[in-house]
Amino acid sequence: MGKIFKVAALLLAAGVIPMALSAQQATAPTAAPAAAPAAAPAAAPAAAPAAAQEQAEVIPTIAVLPFSSKDRGSDDSAATKVSDLLSVSLMGTGDFDLVDRADIKKVLDEQALSGSGMADADNAVKIGKIVGAKMLITGTVFSSAGQNYVVVKVIGTETTRVVGAAVSNKAEPIDQVPALTAKLSELIKKSY
Repeated sequence: MGKIFKVAALLLAAGVIPMALSAQQATAPTAAPAAAPAAAPAAAPAAAPAAAQEQAEVIPTIAVLPFSSKDRGSDDSAATKVSDLLSVSLMGTGDFDLVDRADIKKVLDEQALSGSGMADADNAVKIGKIVGAKMLITGTVFSSAGQNYVVVKVIGTETTRVVGAAVSNKAEPIDQVPALTAKLSELIKKSY
């Protein structure tokens, strides 16, 4: 558990995860909006809600599915830690809405989807519709020739388009989450 907190602290220090608001900031009243000029056209008030709605639609909803490990004899604990921390890290960017992990687990259990079959295109559409996600993120963690790899697929639930990203080095997989977050954030923005 200590390694997760260490990486979370690094993400916080790097500004990837924003600090929580203080109680005073969270409860401070917001400034009243400035009064509209008297000569403003009648269509101007209608434009504000439309602009707010358009802005809300720009933020894609994503779901990070549990990752798996491809190493022989390895349990999925390292992969689970990577997917958990990646969820928090992506949420911390403020660029995405994330589906709650408990909701994802419930859907996967209800649909009886195995770890090997949950990321194919047909199931992605099914899962995406159920949880309301536009994109699903799934991945694997493995080691080869002294390198640790985290390989991720981003699956569009409306298009079934699949794009991928990977990070690798000698660092532990969980220590690669900041670099993976940056890659995925850019990839998702370009794909959405």
